[in-house]
Amino acid sequence: MTEVSVIVATRNRAAILKRFMEALAAQEPVPGGFELVVVDDFSRDDTPSVCGEAARSSAWITYLRAPGHVGIPAAQNIGIRASSGRKLLFTDDDCVPGPDWVRRMSEALDSHPVVGCAIAEAPGRGYVMLSHHVALVGGFLPSDKAGPANMLAGGGMGLTRAAFDRIGALAEDQTRAFDTECSLRARSMGLDVWLDRRIVTVHDPPCRPVSAVMRYAWLHAGDTILLRRRYAAVLRTPFILRNGLFLTALSPVIALGVVVRLCLDGLPLRMWHTLPLVWALKVAWCLGAAKGIMPAARKAGRPR
Repeated sequence: MTEVSVIVATRNRAAILKRFMEALAAQEPVPGGFELVVVDDFSRDDTPSVCGEAARSSAWITYLRAPGHVGIPAAQNIGIRASSGRKLLFTDDDCVPGPDWVRRMSEALDSHPVVGCAIAEAPGRGYVMLSHHVALVGGFLPSDKAGPANMLAGGGMGLTRAAFDRIGALAEDQTRAFDTECSLRARSMGLDVWLDRRIVTVHDPPCRPVSAVMRYAWLHAGDTILLRRRYAAVLRTPFILRNGLFLTALSPVIALGVVVRLCLDGLPLRMWHTLPLVWALKVAWCLGAAKGIMPAARKAGRPR
């Protein structure tokens, strides 16, 4: 059995996937070795040829193609079933792991069943994409801190095979934030969830205009707010985040509170210029969350 399996699901991102595989090929040695399992979610671009060529020339790479477009969490479950590692690492195809990422994540999993890492911004990103990054992963920026985490964000998560067997497969109906849901499910089962912000991967997605990142914040909120409701006992979700009317009415204040907390938590001064757009993105998150809650409340027969 291989010590570590790195599993990545991809769809129509051949160019950046090649960059990701190059970063994995440059990893420091890991005791017991590691493998990369790439699951192609039925891409229509050059992904099959890029991955097929890499797998033929590198015995440590396994390439699998889903029978149809099944979604990223379902594709990752395919990769898990095909993997052999005692430890499972998940990341995204638009991330570039640091050269010590696999080794250090593996070492952290010797002490904790579920581990997350820091997510750094790509160098040279413009104002919009840097603001998007701060709004999305502000609590997971690199630092010298490590400790228990309420939940983990996408981009870099690991768990032992034993923990995965206990938690169960990734939620395939959770189209966004399925990794966050996995970490919350682990906490609800009493497992230790650890965040080590000294371990770093770089998030380097394709550039988007401000309208697209605003829409992403709005859409992402509709899923993540439901997780906050479902795991309210674990997260101690305040009432204000469980009521759509309050979320809508107080969205500017809630967004301001998030911005202040980011500063107090040590947001680097070089990122403070992003805070106006970060505030606007958090307002969009609140409005998207309110919309996500209200249909759920109606379905359950609860007043809005």
